[in-house]
Amino acid sequence: MHKRPPVPKFHEECNTPKRNQDMYELISDIVFKMNLDAEVEKKSISIFNVLSIPNTYMHAQAIVYYAMKELQYKLPQTDEKLHYLAKCIQQQHSTLITTLCQKLKIDSKATTVCLTLQRQMQPLIQKLPKPVQNAIVVKIATDIIYLKQGGINMKLIANLANITPEQLNSNINRIKPFAYQIIQDLFNYFNHHSI
Repeated sequence: MHKRPPVPKFHEECNTPKRNQDMYELISDIVFKMNLDAEVEKKSISIFNVLSIPNTYMHAQAIVYYAMKELQYKLPQTDEKLHYLAKCIQQQHSTLITTLCQKLKIDSKATTVCLTLQRQMQPLIQKLPKPVQNAIVVKIATDIIYLKQGGINMKLIANLANITPEQLNSNINRIKPFAYQIIQDLFNYFNHHSI
C-alpha cells in the first residue's frame, strides 16, 4: 500500500501567499481605483504592449500616470519615485519608431514600411542616436510612400522626434550615396512579402 505524503501544517501567522497579478489586471485595478475612463486604460495597455516593463504595481502606476499625461488629463500629486519612473517610461516610449509614426498620424501600412526600412538600414545608422535613426527612417519611408504629395516636411519630423532639422538634414545627406540601394532593397522586400 502506498503511503501518501504528510499534509502540511499551517500556522495562523503563516498567510497564504498572494497570487501574482498580471500587468493588465494591475492597470485595470489602478484605473478603477482612480475612477478614470476606458480611454486611459486603453492608452496604458497600448503603452505596456510596446515596452518591456517589469510586472510591479509601481510600474503599473507609472504607466497610468504617463497615459494620463499623454491624454492631457489632470495629473494627481505623486511622489518623486513614481514621477521619475513615469519619466523613464515616457523616454523609452518616445524613442520607438511606432510612436513617431503615431504622432505623424501615419497609417498601419506606412508604419509597417517604416519598421521594415529600419531593419534594412540598421547597419548604416546603428551608431546614431535612436531619435535620429527614427527620423531618418520615417523621412525616407514617407518620401517614398507619399511621393506624389511631396512627402512629410523635414522640420515636422525633426520636431516630433525631438531633434533639430539641421541634425536630420545632415544625417540624411550622409546616407544619400546609399539611397538607390536602400530603395531597391525595400522594393525587392515588398515584391516578395505583402504588407
